[in-house]
Amino acid sequence: MRTGFLAVGCVLFLGLGLSVGGWAFLATLREEGALRHLRAGEEALSRGDWADAAAELRGTLSSSDPAVGGAGHHNLGLALLSSSLEAEGAEALSHAREALVHLEEALRLQPGLPPGAWNLELALRRVRELQEEEVRKGTREAQRLLASFGLLEGGRQGDPRRPPFPAGGQETIPALENGPPW
Repeated sequence: MRTGFLAVGCVLFLGLGLSVGGWAFLATLREEGALRHLRAGEEALSRGDWADAAAELRGTLSSSDPAVGGAGHHNLGLALLSSSLEAEGAEALSHAREALVHLEEALRLQPGLPPGAWNLELALRRVRELQEEEVRKGTREAQRLLASFGLLEGGRQGDPRRPPFPAGGQETIPALENGPPW
């Protein structure tokens, strides 16, 4: 009976040892994978292939090593910021905003990252620039819409040289000059 307990105890001990060793092995594999993704992402960045770089660098985000994770976030932010320069409209703004998130995370993981603050500032400026462009585009669209209804062309529609109504007072609506229709 004692040998049975001893055998079960040894199996449990070995199982626990293998599971701890297994977790350490899996963590090592994850870090090696993150490093491979980091290298491949940096290679894609150097080629100017922003989409491939972003895809590779996303593989570094699961790293538990702050240096690898910080570099991954920083380089992913650069890839997204660069792709925002080539994109237009909502897509450009989306890439710039995501770049901002990754550059902030890179600085959180590696506060002393030399180009980190500079690139974060560039991303902030890009987001502001794209947001202002969206406002200008919205203003132009609103003006186009108002013009399509004739609300920006001469006279009552907004000509600053003419008053909005005749000098004698309020303009009457032609259909209601003789009173209500009932």
